[in-house]
Amino acid sequence: MNSSQSVRATLPTARFALIMTVVLASVGAIGVEGATPESERPAVPALTLDQLVARALSEAPTLAARRARLVAAAAAASTSTVPADPMLEVEYRDAGFPRQTLGSDPMTMVGVGVRQPLLDRRRRQARLAAANAEVSERQADVDAGASALVAAVRAQYATLYALDRERSVLDDAVEMADLLSSTASAIRAAPAWIIASSG
Repeated sequence: MNSSQSVRATLPTARFALIMTVVLASVGAIGVEGATPESERPAVPALTLDQLVARALSEAPTLAARRARLVAAAAAASTSTVPADPMLEVEYRDAGFPRQTLGSDPMTMVGVGVRQPLLDRRRRQARLAAANAEVSERQADVDAGASALVAAVRAQYATLYALDRERSVLDDAVEMADLLSSTASAIRAAPAWIIASSG
């Protein structure tokens, strides 16, 4: 290969390097002008999956209602063997009714009494067993609600994670398309003598 062929071989390479320098400068200017400053972007607190689950368990109103019913059932169980409230009874018997014979007829009387229902041992045990069964049922209801809530949060998190990954891929594709478009625009805007000599 003589010296003239060597000069012809290296000349397109130098021109191509000049074109790419112009293209990269144009793309860099476009990227700087179109970029959003980091300080202007809204700060979004990132929560982990465990934090989201804990927040849902502590703030879900349906789960709070189930816990309240559990507390009420436990309170009722602690007093299930206590006798019922005593009742005060006032009695008036008039032997000469409709005449008023109080004080004149020995069969006419006024009485005051207190009634207190009592429970035998078997009834107390039955009431305690029923109250404990109610507590167990309420506890199972709370556990089932919590499990369903955790499953729902995890499912939503997985869906959002998949959408976020898809968005990241789409953003990369858009960035690549913008780069190719900017490159083509920069080549079209380059001086004609550079394009002609590179061809």
